Formats: sequence, structure tokens, C-alpha cells
Amino acid sequence: MIKNLHLLLILNCFLLGPLNTVKANEKNDGKIIDPFNKDLPQLIAKRGSYSNGDYYPLESMLLVATLYSDEKNGDTEFKNTAILEMPDESQIIVFEGQVIAKEKAFIETITKDAIVVTVDFEEIEIKISK
Repeated sequence: MIKNLHLLLILNCFLLGPLNTVKANEKNDGKIIDPFNKDLPQLIAKRGSYSNGDYYPLESMLLVATLYSDEKNGDTEFKNTAILEMPDESQIIVFEGQVIAKEKAFIETITKDAIVVTVDFEEIEIKISK
């Protein structure tokens, strides 16, 4: 009977693992750590350089290029597109109707050589920087 119990405990240990293990996402004190739950504003503030245009002021962005078509074809879903360069030299692609920059600027139109944004009911034109 005791041999059977020992055999059962040994098999249990092999099949289920040791009895006093700690899960990979759990600390020894019992608090669960979620690796996907991060404090993003704190993480971004610590990182210092940003990869999108929501954190930089509009005046610090440079218009690098635009992709513009004045043809409106019902078969395609082409959107006028612009490329903006951030102060950290990263680039973002923006479209008409998108909100960018720290000031929450709304992109009204994108033309061949400029974009027009609205900030606090004021239209601002940004030309391609050479």
C-alpha cells in the first residue's frame, strides 16, 4: 500500500511537475505580473524619442514629400498622402482627415507641395522643406 502511494507520488511528480512550483508570471509573494500591462505614458516619458507624431509640436515637424492625385476614380480608394519628419529624424505617413502633433492639428488637404492643417480654428500651410 505504501509502495503504491510512493509510486503514485513519483508518477504525479513526473506528469504534473513538483508540487511547490511558482508560475512564470507570478512572484513568490503571490502577486501576478502581467507582462502586457504597462504604464505607457511613463514608458514613453522614460524612452525619450517617439515614433509617432502625437508627442511633437507641429512646428518641429518637416514636410518631406507628398503623394497627390487630382484624379478621383471610383474604382480606387487612393488617399492623398504626406510624409513628415520628426525631430528625432523618424518619419510618419499621414493622410487627409488625420489628427497629428501635440496641438491636435487636423489635416484638411494635401496638395502637390504642401499640406493645410487646422489648429484652433486657424489654417496653417506647411510646404515641403528642401
